[in-house]
Amino acid sequence: MRALAQVAEKFGWAIGGFAAAYTVSGSMGIALFGLTMLLSASIQSTLLRVLKTNIGPKQLRQSLILRMISFGLLAVATWLNNFSLLLLGSALSGLFVGLFWPSFYKLKNGGIEGWYLQEKAIGLMLTISSGLIIVGWNVVPVFIASMIAATGSLLMTYRIEIPSIHQQSKFFTNTSDQYIPTTQTAAALSFLEGSLFAIVLMTRRLVVLTGTIVIPGLSGILSETLFIAVAGLLGASITHYSKDRVREHIRLYWGLSICTIGILLACTGITKYWIIGILILGIGSTIIFPLNHSYVKGLLESQEISIDGFRESWRNPGRLLGALVATWIWFTYESHSAPFFFALALIVGYGAFAYQSVNQISSGTLINSKCVTERHI
Repeated sequence: MRALAQVAEKFGWAIGGFAAAYTVSGSMGIALFGLTMLLSASIQSTLLRVLKTNIGPKQLRQSLILRMISFGLLAVATWLNNFSLLLLGSALSGLFVGLFWPSFYKLKNGGIEGWYLQEKAIGLMLTISSGLIIVGWNVVPVFIASMIAATGSLLMTYRIEIPSIHQQSKFFTNTSDQYIPTTQTAAALSFLEGSLFAIVLMTRRLVVLTGTIVIPGLSGILSETLFIAVAGLLGASITHYSKDRVREHIRLYWGLSICTIGILLACTGITKYWIIGILILGIGSTIIFPLNHSYVKGLLESQEISIDGFRESWRNPGRLLGALVATWIWFTYESHSAPFFFALALIVGYGAFAYQSVNQISSGTLINSKCVTERHI
């Protein structure tokens, strides 16, 4: 099921959606397309938490139906050159994001790291294929193929068998002081991680897809394709081959250090350093992503708190804020380096909360997050 969902994500959305938005409405199209999706995802994921929705296969199927409709709309919108219809498709994809990932993480056994490398390897092939098809042919076939893949993923959800432990979640209602720091730290880690990498992602899309800075000899679409594919695969490879040899907090510090180096290089504004910095940032963010998921889950489970979609309900608003900051800077100053000064401040804040979490785990206050991620939610 996840493999087919990845076909839709990497093949149709990551490159195809933003390429279509740029073709129809230029750089403003890229920004509005991304912001519409993030706004929709933020509202959806926040409602899940506020309404205390007990997530199950029903929500998973609903999300995939929304994804199918979204890609259908994107194909029609591109064919008709209709930007309003393109934004509607983006909004439906945002609803998918707000429903699918909380559902998937709840129903999936084990931690992210077990299938992370496989996902990125598939993503490498799909992303490159998507970029080549768009450049050499058209984006519409990419949307149609993604819609078919989402349909296949939907059909596979009917094979899911849910253990009884998944049937009901426990919701946090105790407001005593001993619980507040735990939930605040978990929320801050999710929000800051979302904001940090959304600034990087939106800036990269605006700079690269508009052709302002590209990998020498390549178009904006193919440059964006390689940034996504290569950085993702390298970061996932480091995660895969170090997860059983290096402790989690050491790998987290690795990721933070790599990201900091990438941010500093991008801050220079010098083209060759900016390109290297963006690639390094992609590697670092790929290392941090599963660890952030692990630590947030560990923080909550240490206090026997289980809130469906908690991480996504804070991460998606963080992504929205980060994307808004990047968009504002781009259209106000047309700077490809200024957003990374904000990113530098965010990574310092994220590092402080991550260090606090590591110390709590090391002191025995929290259970080991690696063990936590291998249990059912």
